[in-house]
Amino acid sequence: MNKANSYKKGILSENKGDPSNIIRLPLTVVIIAGILATVECDDWDEVAESFTSTIVYGTDHCKNTVDLSYKHLPHYLKPCLLYFGAFPEDQEIHAKKLMSLWIAEGFVQNTGQKRLEDVAEEYLMELIARNLVMVLKQRSIGGVKACCIHDLLHEFCKDKSKEENFLQVLHGYDELSTSDELPNLKRLSIWSKVEHFKGSKLFCPRICGLLFNPIEGSNLWIDDISFIFCIYKRLRVLDLEQIYLPLKVLPWEIESPVELRYLCVGGMIRCIPPSIENLSSLETFIVKSGCTVSLPDTIWNMTKLRHLQVKFWKISFYYLVKILKAPLIWKI
Repeated sequence: MNKANSYKKGILSENKGDPSNIIRLPLTVVIIAGILATVECDDWDEVAESFTSTIVYGTDHCKNTVDLSYKHLPHYLKPCLLYFGAFPEDQEIHAKKLMSLWIAEGFVQNTGQKRLEDVAEEYLMELIARNLVMVLKQRSIGGVKACCIHDLLHEFCKDKSKEENFLQVLHGYDELSTSDELPNLKRLSIWSKVEHFKGSKLFCPRICGLLFNPIEGSNLWIDDISFIFCIYKRLRVLDLEQIYLPLKVLPWEIESPVELRYLCVGGMIRCIPPSIENLSSLETFIVKSGCTVSLPDTIWNMTKLRHLQVKFWKISFYYLVKILKAPLIWKI
């Protein structure tokens, strides 16, 4: 069973996150407690006036409570919460990745006294203290390793994001092929088959964030991503971690989105082109590859690069067979 499901509709006791000790409470009660924990006692009566005796139970009442909690959030936490809607429901979200995305999107305020990563962690802890985010795993040295949100909160984040033109989730070929009707979209999270994404000819040149979450059981293989860099030149965030690229070298078009701050790619990449230095705004660069990756000397010219991660990606037998059957791709 998915770990996120073990924590849903409950809050953890003090016994180090043991699911067997979850105290089951209605989500509304938990969220109300989170609101009261952040306001002065003198203001509790004002909060109480917003509720009725029946608000604790029922989906509609719960949605109203979530909306009230959202309204009580400081302005800097609102986009951080809505961003959870970009991830599939019940997904275990790695805290470091989430915070890097927040920073790249410009949600984290630069105080000049603290590192952006420390400020982002404070934001996450605030959302946890308000009972809006649940901790799934803790780091051995302290802090949050992985987190998630309740399914009703997740639904709220998706709906509110769409309403405020903050972020939109697109499912399947039909929604992808009609997205041209929404030219002012800021961020897209695509939950679809890779072949639907390629075939849709998705054209939203103004988006600043593109995250891809292929549906379970679909083919993750895509042999050409140059069109992404050519079309979406205003991107600040490009997360292709779940896409498998059978390329030795990233395409030269990678230098096109000059505002890119977060880039994550995976596959059989062996070489990063020297032109990567033209991404002068890049802060986080993650490469997941089944091979040894060669980095160019020019990467040291990227003064804004804060995080560089090269991870080994274990190759399944399915993809190994496809690689052996595609010799032309490997003659790049």
